[in-house]
Amino acid sequence: NQYLDLELAAVTNTQIGSAQAQVTGANRASKYAPKSLKRAELDLKNAENVIAANRNAPESFSKAVTQANESAGLLTAVLAATQSGKVDEQTAMNIVAQQRRISGLQGELQQANSEASQMGETLARQGQQLSDNARTINLQKSLERARKEFSKDEADVFQQGNKLLIRLKTMNFTSGGSDLPSDSLAILAKVKDVAQDLGPKAVVVEGHTDSTGGKEINQKISQTRASTVAKYLNTNGIDEAATQSVGYGFSKPIATNKSAAGRAQNRRVDIVITPGVSTASSSGASTN
Repeated sequence: NQYLDLELAAVTNTQIGSAQAQVTGANRASKYAPKSLKRAELDLKNAENVIAANRNAPESFSKAVTQANESAGLLTAVLAATQSGKVDEQTAMNIVAQQRRISGLQGELQQANSEASQMGETLARQGQQLSDNARTINLQKSLERARKEFSKDEADVFQQGNKLLIRLKTMNFTSGGSDLPSDSLAILAKVKDVAQDLGPKAVVVEGHTDSTGGKEINQKISQTRASTVAKYLNTNGIDEAATQSVGYGFSKPIATNKSAAGRAQNRRVDIVITPGVSTASSSGASTN
């Protein structure tokens, strides 16, 4: 149900997001352009209902979407033409109709063109917001898919800003060693599959240790382990140019180092994946 809600929100935003913003931002329309406002609201509501009933059939809602967008655009134009009540709505509608028939008119329409330019900037910002929203939704979908790949004993999956973080729990490196244990290959294969699914723009492998031993040796161990994991990913299809390995030693604990259980949590490898641009338009639920 959550996935379907996100999917519906993405389709609705794409199809009539600008119209929704125009109607919502039509300040004082209820006073100066009530008929145009009512028509825009009715057409917008109809489009929302038709999209909800036919989200996977664009041909079924295209007519309603077109009508909603046209009504919202007309509302904006009529409201501007009323000049805050200096002319009534019907006169404003006549003005708008005339303006739409006389394309290319300059002179009298210079102010209108200036307002249209400002509206274009506003719509561009709204379009960017819609794009950001879609990217967020797609990242959350990827998050849910990734979580299903790992058991609770294998890894935790988080959303970290616009990135996906996979925290491996079962690498089981030997004490002081950095060679990949054979029993870790299966979980690394899952990591590789998740990363490839995201078409990664960047993959950062972070090595972490507990506080046992000196700072210098732990830094070296964490870096070597991170490099080993990164090399595995590169060997199995992840672009080396997009991959980075970093060792943090014991500088970023996630639990106390005063207990065995806490130290075990701190000995970890984190994979931070930045999805590629193409994923933002093709691939999103709450963080862990």
